[in-house]
Amino acid sequence: MSKINYVFDDKRVSELPSIDIAYEILKQTRKTFYFNDLAKEISEIKGIDQEEMLDKLSQLYTEINIDGRFVHLGDNEWGLKSWYPLDKAEAIHFVRDDDTDDLDDLVLDDEETTVVEAEEPFVDEDVEEVDYYDEDLDEDFEESDIEDQEEDI
Repeated sequence: MSKINYVFDDKRVSELPSIDIAYEILKQTRKTFYFNDLAKEISEIKGIDQEEMLDKLSQLYTEINIDGRFVHLGDNEWGLKSWYPLDKAEAIHFVRDDDTDDLDDLVLDDEETTVVEAEEPFVDEDVEEVDYYDEDLDEDFEESDIEDQEEDI
């Protein structure tokens, strides 16, 4: 177990949620932890073996990501959000542009506009016009031929 003696209000530490233990570890040590080190501390405090902790790692990671008390500092290092006041953090402001004009339709001041006339459609003179509908097609077959073919089927 680590050299740090953690103080928990509840005597049944093994029954506490891992996310609350993680919060208390960070709060009491006042230092950041890598996720794996934090998970190791939790397993030692709760008295569970590595195999059982491995089964719970994904759940713990998800809870830390969702819980608003924690902040990810990069490289899988975690701290408490309360350590980083909002006024010191970089604020990103989004400006909503309600203008519905497409950027493609805009013309910059230094661009010249030219009018391009539509070209005539290309017609290949080497290709003969194809008649897709042949009115005489029905005359090529007689009714008796069609009935004979239906009987064969």
